[in-house]
Amino acid sequence: MTGQVEKSFEFGRNWKRFVKSYLTDERLAAARQHLSQMLVLETLEGRTFLDIGCGSGIHSLAAYELGAERTVSFDVDHESVEATKMLRATVEHPTHWDVRTGSILDDAFVANLGSFDIVYAWGCLHHTGAMWTALKHAAGLVKAGGQFYIAIYNHDEGAKGSHYWAQRKAGTSIMDA
Repeated sequence: MTGQVEKSFEFGRNWKRFVKSYLTDERLAAARQHLSQMLVLETLEGRTFLDIGCGSGIHSLAAYELGAERTVSFDVDHESVEATKMLRATVEHPTHWDVRTGSILDDAFVANLGSFDIVYAWGCLHHTGAMWTALKHAAGLVKAGGQFYIAIYNHDEGAKGSHYWAQRKAGTSIMDA
C-alpha cells in the first residue's frame, strides 16, 4: 500500500442481492448501451477492459458481451468480487475475463495489472479514503490512446452531494443531520 488505509464500505451484500434478484435482461442491455454510448464505440472487440471497483459486475459483463478481448474486474470488497464471479459464471467462466480481489491503493497489486484500452471506475475511487492516489493509479493503467471512464461524486450540497453521501455511508440518516 502507499501508506494510506482504504476505506471499505460493504456494498457487496447489496450487489449480490441485486445479481440474484434484480438483474434483468433489460438492465444488462441498458449497461451495454451505457458503455457503448459513453465510449462512442459499438463494440469492444480488440480492446481490453479494466473494471475498478466492479461491484455487481454488470459493466464487466456488458464489456464481455460487447466483445472485449480481455476483461479484468476487481474490488476491495470480497462480496462484490463474489457478485461479479456470479455473473461471470452465467457466461461459463470465460478465460479472458478475470475477477480479482484487490485495492487500487495497493502499489504491488496495481503494478501487476498491466495496461488497458479502457479503464472504467464508476463511483468507486472517492470511496478509498485517498481519492487522488486512487485516481493517479487508475489513470496510470490506461494504454496510450486509451479511454479513462470515471464517475466521482461531487460536492454540491444542494444536489445530495458529498455531505449527504458521507452521512449515508456512515449509517446516519440525512434527516438526522
